[in-house]
Amino acid sequence: MRVAPWHSSREEFHHNNSDCEDGGEVLLESLEGTGGKRICSVCRTLDARDEPGWEAPPAAALLPPV
Repeated sequence: MRVAPWHSSREEFHHNNSDCEDGGEVLLESLEGTGGKRICSVCRTLDARDEPGWEAPPAAALLPPV
């Protein structure tokens, strides 16, 4: 679920989804807001799933480029 953003001084990105496991790991030492950092890729995916009409990408799209 999308929530108010938080970030940690240990990471280069911020979180905004309560279902993000990576964000949960830094929650105890977190600071409010984005900190001017880009959004976590896990949070971005979770946020997209909250949007109406979301469909999972094909498995090939999840593989890293060769």
